[in-house]
Amino acid sequence: MADYCTQDDVEKYLNIDFTNNPDPTIAKWITAASRKIDNFCRRDFDQHTDFVEKFDGKGKWGHLDWQRHRALTLKNHPVISVSQVEDNGTVLVDGTNYEVYLEEAQIRLLPESRYFIKKRQSIEIKYTWGYASVPEDVNDACIWLVVHEFFKMLKFTEGGVAQSISIEGESVNLPEPDLHPKGILEQLQPYVRWGYY
Repeated sequence: MADYCTQDDVEKYLNIDFTNNPDPTIAKWITAASRKIDNFCRRDFDQHTDFVEKFDGKGKWGHLDWQRHRALTLKNHPVISVSQVEDNGTVLVDGTNYEVYLEEAQIRLLPESRYFIKKRQSIEIKYTWGYASVPEDVNDACIWLVVHEFFKMLKFTEGGVAQSISIEGESVNLPEPDLHPKGILEQLQPYVRWGYY
């Protein structure tokens, strides 16, 4: 899985250059921050091509239920494209048997295809989902998490709590540690995937 920010991003945010690039400590923090974001959002922010997801076919339902069971909601989003829908070994035709609703991450059967065959794990959908590049707010959150670790390391020293440090000959005041990981991650709530674990 990819990291969601770079050392250059962190240096630009802090307006400093670290002696080593890559710096092993910064690299470790970046990867840890990226996985923390994944865990909070219950997803990653890579792009996944030809991902296969299977569903149970529900069969034919009564007049009140058939429309509700013609739609399948994919567990991953955003959906970029759907390359194949297969029902019990039969490849369905886009625009004839079904339609794709990318924003809702749904496959919906057209009226001519009344239902999926009733069989366990008989529906197979192949699709591409995710992000070609990391969303800006995810990138920002990763930077902030790394900066939090950076200031935490500098502020709490063996000699006590430092109020400022010298970077490249300039004194930099250290703020109170109010940039908490929980608050940073809460800003990513719109990306959290619910209902699937």
